[in-house]
Amino acid sequence: MVSLTQKINAEIENIETTLSKLYPVLKVKDKGFPELAALATILQNFYNGVENILKQILFSLDIQIDITGNWHKDLLEEAGSKQILSESLKNELYEYLIFRHYFVHGYAIRLEETPLTTLTDKLEEVWGKFLFEIKSYYQ
Repeated sequence: MVSLTQKINAEIENIETTLSKLYPVLKVKDKGFPELAALATILQNFYNGVENILKQILFSLDIQIDITGNWHKDLLEEAGSKQILSESLKNELYEYLIFRHYFVHGYAIRLEETPLTTLTDKLEEVWGKFLFEIKSYYQ
């Protein structure tokens, strides 16, 4: 049986591999559609990984999230209410959730560089905070 630590470590490895693909794209001066689509995909993958980790932690605590139209938001709220995430980090992650929703349910042709770079500029810091705050659940 795979332990919670193994599951979380696998997700962490996937997220960090994904984030390593971000930096070459950020260095491109004049970002066209392919670069914007790459940034958007990386952001969406990052947030999906965060959700996967939170689902695993909540599941280990015998907390189920009902799959409704709002389950992504409910997941963040539950992680905050169980003090898995601080209020400030929960709010920062909420911005990535909003982007994820936009990206999944919108059209990639509507991507704009400024909102993407706003999220990518603080991604490393948010990821570090997330790892710090969930550490007690997987170590």
